[in-house]
Amino acid sequence: MKIAYFDCFSGAAGDMVLGALLDAGLALDDLKAALAGLNVGGYDLRAERVSRGGIGATKLHVLLHEGHEHKHEHARPENGHEDSHSTHQHEHPHGDDHQHEHHEHEHSHDHEHGKEHGHEHSHDHERKHSHEHGHEGGHHVHGRHLPEILGLIEASPLSDSAKANASRIFRRLAEAEGAIHGKPPEQVHFHEVGAVDSIVDIVGAAAALDLLGVEGVFCSPFRVGTGTVRCAHGEMPVPAPATARLLAGMPIVQTDSGCELTTPSGAAILSTLAQAVGPMPACRISSIGYGAGSRDTAGRANVLRVFIGETAEGAFESDVVEVIEANIDDMPPEFFGAIFDRILAAGALDVWASPIHMKKGRPALLLSAAASPANAAAVRSVFFRETTTFGVRAREMRRWKLPREMSTVSTRWGDVRVKIGRLDGRVVRIKPEHDDCVRIATAHGLSFTEVYDAARAAFVP
Repeated sequence: MKIAYFDCFSGAAGDMVLGALLDAGLALDDLKAALAGLNVGGYDLRAERVSRGGIGATKLHVLLHEGHEHKHEHARPENGHEDSHSTHQHEHPHGDDHQHEHHEHEHSHDHEHGKEHGHEHSHDHERKHSHEHGHEGGHHVHGRHLPEILGLIEASPLSDSAKANASRIFRRLAEAEGAIHGKPPEQVHFHEVGAVDSIVDIVGAAAALDLLGVEGVFCSPFRVGTGTVRCAHGEMPVPAPATARLLAGMPIVQTDSGCELTTPSGAAILSTLAQAVGPMPACRISSIGYGAGSRDTAGRANVLRVFIGETAEGAFESDVVEVIEANIDDMPPEFFGAIFDRILAAGALDVWASPIHMKKGRPALLLSAAASPANAAAVRSVFFRETTTFGVRAREMRRWKLPREMSTVSTRWGDVRVKIGRLDGRVVRIKPEHDDCVRIATAHGLSFTEVYDAARAAFVP
């Protein structure tokens, strides 16, 4: 399996992700062609070779055309954070020195990387961000809402996988901002992320991975920096609220940098697409790329590194899950069915119970659940809210999976979805969906087995 592993040793921002992938071998013309189908114009892309901390890297610039979705570059106050509107800037350095996109709020702070945050701070990776004020008919157009952005993505000629990934990233950003500001995701107003350069970063990242043939994304723990950033509502801690929410349940490292290292767009892209956050999977490396932030920071290479390679297991997909457990000996058995449903609703991949014996010879059940790192905290909360346990245990485990796909087959009674598992490109598992088989069996007075066997027989590799 071809993978991309992002080494966030100096944080991450959206433009750094793109710069790293360009540096690893993606052709700029291919990226431009992929983004050309979006109904977003008025910009050009330019890639520049720069040095950061003695490391050669690629810096991506988004150059806005005069009069098209102007963004006001924010002047930097004494604390280094951009908070006031200043001159129109048509080249928006995207980079680290990151300025984060503060989506909902109109401010920008000096972050190490470059756009982002719902309250966009500007970092060492700088993007000099600015707020989107497109002029249409003499009126200012302030950003975009989530449905509009999703509509642009869906109407584009991007591949289905690139569309799905870009949409997932924007939805998570909207959910994070909505939770912080008490709004439904659809009502979140993206000032920065709705801007041209931010759409380029997020949609471009999804398209770039697709163009490179990457099947799995992994990344190191996130470095988030320290200190505070100033926005229209006052001082905010680092990581900014949107970044913190996006990284909940994931391993992070707080580096005493005095600035923000990971921006909301960087956090959204990598936390959404990464199958696991931790060490690099065993792989054969084919290329390495470095995406630069705007500043050349003393004592630290202001870059994001990506490794492109093939996993040693080749035929298998791999990720990391958290297994959460509790021994329960004092809860009525009839409670377990409802608790299973709550745990699955919280995002668990699976849930099960095993008979055990505890101290004093008490028969009990070991309640277990497996969840992705992103959903583990929510699953643990269900254990505490819904069961009688006073504590839970958790451990991370790596799992290997057959590459899978969904297909639909036709039987004489109706269509049935079928999950297909492949090994070295050959079909080795055919599993009809349980709910479809039950529905058809009930409607036609058939046995479950009869429908299941018919669906398996109907699949043609």
